[in-house]
Amino acid sequence: MILITGATGLVGSHLAFELLKKEEKIIALKRKTSNIEKLKTIFSFYTDKDTANKYFNRIEWREADLLNIYEIYEALEGISMIYHTAAIVSFEKKHGYDILFNNVNSTANLVNAALDRKVEKFIHVSSVASLGDNPNGLITEDTHAIPEQKLSFYSKSKYYSELEVWRAQQEGLNTIILNPSVILGPLADWKSKVIGKVLFLVWEGLPFYVNVRTGFVDVRDVVKAMSMLAEKEVYEQRFIISAENLYIKELLDIIAETMGKPKPKYLINKYWIKAAYWLEQICSKFNLTDPILTKEYLNYVNIDQRFSSEKLLRTLPDFKYIPINDTINFIVNLFLESLSEKEKKQKSLLSIFQ
Repeated sequence: MILITGATGLVGSHLAFELLKKEEKIIALKRKTSNIEKLKTIFSFYTDKDTANKYFNRIEWREADLLNIYEIYEALEGISMIYHTAAIVSFEKKHGYDILFNNVNSTANLVNAALDRKVEKFIHVSSVASLGDNPNGLITEDTHAIPEQKLSFYSKSKYYSELEVWRAQQEGLNTIILNPSVILGPLADWKSKVIGKVLFLVWEGLPFYVNVRTGFVDVRDVVKAMSMLAEKEVYEQRFIISAENLYIKELLDIIAETMGKPKPKYLINKYWIKAAYWLEQICSKFNLTDPILTKEYLNYVNIDQRFSSEKLLRTLPDFKYIPINDTINFIVNLFLESLSEKEKKQKSLLSIFQ
């Protein structure tokens, strides 16, 4: 049987839908506080309500805290394959040590229990944030990180989590590590993730942008690659999953154009960053939302990065990426459908710069 951690998250929920379409029997871990109803919303983006409910009802849920090794061990009874998608994602420094502790220890506990339970396959969803920087060219799977040079606690948590997976591989667990770039996809709660908050900002008239590049990929491509690599059994390897390298300005322009909103026009240089940071703090308090422009996030997005997905495409010659233009069109239309009348009329302080 297949077990998914993080099934209520962006990747985990889409993975569950992908596997259920294939008539796979899946077991999903959840905490006591998990809102599993979110999966019905995600499923409904791709099928009718009745079918979404039918898929949802086929999931077997097991309750376990990934920081509790005993609960994990019990939850893995009868499991032959694990997709580990669960992780805390945040660029707020105040959450830094919690992110590091939770992400690394939950992964260590899970691989240790998997070794004990003789699990056959372990697919670990990491991030390109765990890789090193290469200012002179493309970042590949061989661009190894130096932990002291990573910019955020999130990056370090992914780096050290991978070390636990590599260690388990040496101890006999068949593992595959996936390193997606920035994942784009529809959300059950558009205010819960950075991409959703970015959509709100563009809708409200975001005037600023940073002149850097990074990789982007559709969540549907991430789960498709996961499933295909698992079937191919290419163990003890990692794969970057990234469809396109775009400047942030290019991505924001696509979003704005799809929404029919003004495109951002003010480049944030080193003199503007502090002002933008403080303005965002004010706007977040005004809108009662968490700020996007945290200091760690600004450091992260201020680095120009390009990622190579050549290894994945060599390994899976039939794999085709969804164009990011199509991805944005899809999620923006769903985002607009979700807006309340109040949200459609709401103005942000950022709009005064347009």
